[in-house]
Amino acid sequence: MAAGYTINAIWARHAVARLEAAGQPVADILADVSIDPRILEQDSGRITFRQHALLLDRAAERTGDDCFALNLAAQPAELRDVGLLTYVGLSSKTLGEAIRNLARYVAVLNEAGLLELELRRDPAIVAVQLIDATVRSRQQAMEFAVANLVRALRFITRRDLRPVEVVFLHPRTRGVDAFERFFGCPVRFGQPRYTVSLARSQLDIPIATADHRLLGILTGYCQEVLADRARASPGLRHEVERVLMNLMPRGGADARTVARELGVSVRTLSRKLKDGGASFLAILDELRADLARKYLGDQSLSLAEVAYLLGYADASAFSHAFRRWTGKTPSQMR
Repeated sequence: MAAGYTINAIWARHAVARLEAAGQPVADILADVSIDPRILEQDSGRITFRQHALLLDRAAERTGDDCFALNLAAQPAELRDVGLLTYVGLSSKTLGEAIRNLARYVAVLNEAGLLELELRRDPAIVAVQLIDATVRSRQQAMEFAVANLVRALRFITRRDLRPVEVVFLHPRTRGVDAFERFFGCPVRFGQPRYTVSLARSQLDIPIATADHRLLGILTGYCQEVLADRARASPGLRHEVERVLMNLMPRGGADARTVARELGVSVRTLSRKLKDGGASFLAILDELRADLARKYLGDQSLSLAEVAYLLGYADASAFSHAFRRWTGKTPSQMR
């Protein structure tokens, strides 16, 4: 399975600054998570998302601050330093358009994250997903991602934006009040996924810095950046896996949907996979088996949540598949 999703190192630099201020042995911590400190000195430096997540975990452990990632997202850092993606948001016409643009080009900043805006009802839902299966501990990384998203939306709208509700997949019993103070709304943990709910009217908030000409230039550059990375990617199998990890929790992991997401016909997708010695069903089955083992290593995920993430209707269907892969039940494997 493809791995090595990367993220801009800017947040690692801010995390290191907080660790230094707390008197922590930064060199030892960076060595522990395999981050070369020279990368953090580069304006365009990137690290793997796994290193990013491990750094946040170690920072929380070393400082004794279980809300380290939340506090990191809440600090008064200059979001323009993030670069291209911030200016895409600032150039959008409304908050809703900004969210759509951020969802479309989020990989410019973070290749391991996916955003999706759901408009089926009011409130609208911004779903946040992590597609890097190499990341076993996700609590600090996902708390940072969701809090940083809301802070970014506040920055581009110049408003103290308050969601209707924020929910996290992982459980948390301590410090919930700190999250509710930051988000300004009810916050729930141990839910089926990570989401930020916004009133539909909030999507119409105008952005004062909107500039459609600049937006066209910036989105064109985003497309070039992503195209350059795609040319360096492991190929079609990697793209199929990436799309599948987005679709599985929604129950849409079928060849027709994947082909549509990739902009090809089902027949073309099947032929190209066959030319590479693979098949769609084999890739789906192998990906699920690989992810299942990794998800089961995360004790914060229940078996029902693992089944949901893999696109199974219930834990029973997942358990049947897992016995076929390993000869054991998920509980026995744990």
